[in-house]
Formats: sequence, structure tokens, C-alpha cells
Amino acid sequence: MNNFEKINIEDIEEQKETREPIEAVKNIYRGVWADKLYNGQELPVGGSIFSKELTTKLELDFDNFNEKLNDFTEENIRESYEQNKDSFIEWLNKIGSDVDPYTYFSCKQVQEKMQELLEVETDASINSSERQKIYSREKIPKLSELKGKTECAERAALGQYLLQKVGTESAYVSGIAMRDANDMDELPEDHSFVVLKHPTKEEGSLIFDIARPLSQYNIPRVLETDEAFNYELLKDKNELLVEATEVLQGNKLWFGVGEKEEGQHEISKQKEMSPETIEKLENSGLKPFDKISIILAKGGFKKATEIEFETDGWKAGEDEKHLDGNLLEEFDNFLIEAGLNFEKTKSIEKARYTYPNEEERNVERAAYIYGNSRGDIQKLKKAMEENDEDLMGKMFGFPQTAIDAFKKGEIIDDNDLPKEIKEEDYFKFATSFKMSKEHWREELGYIKKWADFVKEKSPKIYEEYVEMMETIIKEGRTKRKNGEFLR
Repeated sequence: MNNFEKINIEDIEEQKETREPIEAVKNIYRGVWADKLYNGQELPVGGSIFSKELTTKLELDFDNFNEKLNDFTEENIRESYEQNKDSFIEWLNKIGSDVDPYTYFSCKQVQEKMQELLEVETDASINSSERQKIYSREKIPKLSELKGKTECAERAALGQYLLQKVGTESAYVSGIAMRDANDMDELPEDHSFVVLKHPTKEEGSLIFDIARPLSQYNIPRVLETDEAFNYELLKDKNELLVEATEVLQGNKLWFGVGEKEEGQHEISKQKEMSPETIEKLENSGLKPFDKISIILAKGGFKKATEIEFETDGWKAGEDEKHLDGNLLEEFDNFLIEAGLNFEKTKSIEKARYTYPNEEERNVERAAYIYGNSRGDIQKLKKAMEENDEDLMGKMFGFPQTAIDAFKKGEIIDDNDLPKEIKEEDYFKFATSFKMSKEHWREELGYIKKWADFVKEKSPKIYEEYVEMMETIIKEGRTKRKNGEFLR
């Protein structure tokens, strides 16, 4: 479904004069989606931390800029493009970008015109206090009154209006943005940007981050989204982030809706494993808790985690036993297919568990650390080497309150929890980490979110895990040596 509409400015003005209703602004969670922007419109741009609705508004007095827009037409943009086409395409080819040349050229012209009209100094820092004073007045401020004091909302609004003028299908969006949606320590940023219909992909979209150009050269930051970014995707979501890749440098950013807070974030379906990969995981010989860890890591609930394979032990003088190289190679290929980065080590070590009444044995062990980000893999690796419990807990996706309580010895005993909670299937996932005495109710929210996610992605693995845990609980085996089933 195409959620963008090609807008004719004259038609909008005519509709406005005859007072026909125009569905220009649609609410999304803590933000708005606007397919149409027109002169005199009051655009919601901010609000109170106590409300999910944007109550602070900006009057879009585009007519005040029109005298400088007489020559800013689709015809003139195309003529300028044709004059510079060869050198522009050569430049894109040189940096290895396959972005549609005319689309990127249009974004460049729009960005430069927006900066001219709003008196944006690209090399100057933003004075937010001056901007805030204007919005603090009783009267709704006009866009033209913020010249020299604009931030993303004003720049994206004028940018989208200019794109309309030159015939580019686009939408103004206010939501949140992140550098890495898998980083639970990163605070999302309230942000406004422009979404463009992809010029060559029917179900594709581009994000024009007009308020944040690349580098000191004022190069437009345009990104291709991993999936179609449209109103239908966001309208019923309280949280969703979509990954987008810069068309020039290949760097990643995330855009969407949600709360401005640290923690776990719901990410787009493009981060999910394919049905075929899920089926391979379901039919694999991995233990249920390892299958679940892979699903949670891929979903971003765990920044990085680990899995180990080892042989049976052998005593001194006995033949060594070795892991099946083909099976390890198969697991390597599975992680690659699932889109997970990993590091692998293989070694012969003393068995972690001695055999009853026998001398210690050797085993061959292959250890994998895996996750969505190579940087997170290195963090977990370092944390394990230094026995940094705080960082390990963060990498495994544990709530900070549970990590702190574990270090202080202030964890709650399962016997002190309400019986009705312990009887819930999702509580079987509570062996992942020890909950705190003070915050166990909130921490159960993490557990339920994980359980619901696993159940959604693979009911088969969910049931397999629940059945295994019921058996373990009946037998009184509720711990591994490290005290957790899910890492």
C-alpha cells in the first residue's frame, strides 16, 4: 500500500479556501505523520513529558518564504540536474553509491534552499534556549520567526514543503532516532525527519535526515530503510524502530516511535530470522535454552551472549575426543544465515565438572560469543575475561536493578513470590537471572516480554522450553553451574 501522496500545492490551497477537510497530520505514538504540509497549518512539534500527545505547535507560514521560491520549481531542478548530471553521477560512482542520482540531487537542492531560508549556520552550535523562549510565548510561533534558531522539527517541515513543490513524494515524521537500537544504554533522541517514497523500489523508502547533514561538507544524509517505512507500519505501535543504511557511507541509524528511555527496544521485522532459519533452529540438536538465547539475541533483547559445545571427558592415558568439525561448520553457517556476528575459540581444557569419585578429566570445548554487533561481542569478551559482572549482565540483557541486587546479595527467593505468578508459563523464563527483592515486579516485565517474543517467533521452541523447565523443576534441578539457563 502506498502511504505517500503526490501533492499539488495549488490543489491544497484551493481546498483550504473552500474549507474542504484535509487529513494532513496523523497521530503516531509521541509524534505525527504528515503527508501534506501547507501554508497556515499548525504543526504539532513538541509537548509535555507527562503526555504522549504533542501540544506545542508551530504555524507554517510558508507564504513568507515564497518570494525567494519563484525559481525553485521542479522544472528548474531537473534542468540543473541535466546540466550537472555527468559529473554528479561520476561522483556517486566514485564513492560506490547506487542511490538514484536525481533523487539525491533533489535532496541536495532542497537542503541548501531550506538552510538559506531558515538562515541555518551549518558550522555553528544550536542555541536551544533562544528557540525555547519563542515556543514559551502564549501565541503559537510562526516558522519565519525562528530563522537562525531552528532545529530538526522546523527544518524537516520546510524541507518536506520544498520537496512537495518540486514533485517529490514525501512525508514529514516526528518520532525517535537512535545510533544503535540494540544498545540498551543509549537514550533515544526525539527527532523529526522526512520520509521519501523510494524512486526505484515499489515497497521501499528513504529517510532524508535533513537536519543532520554528513560531515563539514554539508552533504545530505539520506538512508535506505530495511523495510517500507510508512504510516501503516507505525500507526498502532507504541514502540518500533527500523534500521536504515546511509546511501553514501553505509553507516546505520534507526528511526521510529517509542519512549525516550534506555532499555530494550522493539525493532523491525527485518531483524527477524526468516521462517526457513527458524525451522532450522527448531529442528536442530541445540538445547532449548540455547535456541531461546539465539532468538532473543537476534531480536535485540540480548546484546551478546554465548554458547559452548564440548566432548565427553577423557582421563590421562585415554584417547583424546574431538568435536565434529562438520557440526561446528554447520553451526557457523547457521549463525551467518541468521545474520548474527560471532567469535569462536576451540581448546582442550579441564572439565568444569569432575566425575563423581573419579579424577578430573579433559574435554575439547568450542565456545562462541555471538550478537548483532561486533562491538558488543568484544564488550562481552572483555567482561568475561575481567569477570565484570555488571557489564556481563548488561550484555546478557538483564535489568540493571537485577544486576545491582545480585552484586549486593539482595535477590528474592522464588519461595517468596506469589504462587499464581510461579504457575504462569512465562515464569519458566525467570531462571535467566535472579530478581531483586525491591524491583522483582518490574523485572518480571522483562521476563514476560522475552517469553512473549519467543512464543511469537516460534511456538514450537517456546513449548519445548516450557516442557523442559517443568521437568527440571519437578526434579529439583533449577540451576546450571553459573546459576542461569539463559545467557
